[in-house]
Amino acid sequence: MRSGTVKMSPNVIFREIAGESILLNLDTETYWGLDKVGTDILKSLLESETFQHAQEKLKSVYDIDPDTLSQDIDDLVRSLVDAGLLVVEDE
Repeated sequence: MRSGTVKMSPNVIFREIAGESILLNLDTETYWGLDKVGTDILKSLLESETFQHAQEKLKSVYDIDPDTLSQDIDDLVRSLVDAGLLVVEDE
């Protein structure tokens, strides 16, 4: 599991629409859409102080194996960081 806190990259617009969301980086024009699960993961990460805290919140909502959830969180964060939409700040 990663450590640190997740924040939106500068100049990224995040909008939630009917449970799903879009992220748009105004500098690079990179655009991503997230389904409900992806939106829930992202919102938990943005609202939590740590990855572990976000994972605990998500485990209470979704019936999923903890290792699978951890991998799903890491995969989403890695993809959004690589796209320039999120940054992970070390604690």
